[in-house]
Amino acid sequence: MASGKRQHHSNRLRIIGGTWRGRQFSFRSGSQLRPTPDNVRETLFNWLAPHVHQARCLDLYSGSGAIGLEALSRGADQVTFVENDRRHGNMIRDHLETLSADERATVKVMNAIQCLATLRDTVPRPEFDLVFMDPPFGQDLVHPTLDALADGQILSSSALIYVEHEKSLDIEPPTHWNVWREKTHGGSTSLLLTPDDRTDIQTSIDA
Repeated sequence: MASGKRQHHSNRLRIIGGTWRGRQFSFRSGSQLRPTPDNVRETLFNWLAPHVHQARCLDLYSGSGAIGLEALSRGADQVTFVENDRRHGNMIRDHLETLSADERATVKVMNAIQCLATLRDTVPRPEFDLVFMDPPFGQDLVHPTLDALADGQILSSSALIYVEHEKSLDIEPPTHWNVWREKTHGGSTSLLLTPDDRTDIQTSIDA
């Protein structure tokens, strides 16, 4: 998760499921990073339980790397972390090295929307099964990032997109995208989107 969001005071991140369950990591004292709370991550990965194993994931606005690390712990094949702050990117690399997960992850230190344009122009173009998107609140990044994803041609045919945003924000998904799951936790709302009219995922996550 990106910075500038919640008023937590702990500077520790705990992985809550999978191979690395219970592992904890610290980040800089005084950092504005606010990892996605345990209960929010639990909701997300309950939604995604049938879809994480061997998934190719894109973690935009990675911040502490909490969501991408959780995905790797739960069996994702590959995670690309995108974080604009070099210090935070280096911290994610340190966590990956500690977990001996370097070969299953890439950390890109750059602007998320610019990264999407770069991925679109990459040959061969990557395809992602899961996208995690948790931009800093109050910076009007949700809709531009969703539009860039919709235009990027980097989503697999079975892709799911997770968005976390401030509760006060009204989200209008891109054309033909649908909201499959939605839940509010305190001042934030979690959405799970699909970029087409698929019906095949309903029985696995509509519970």
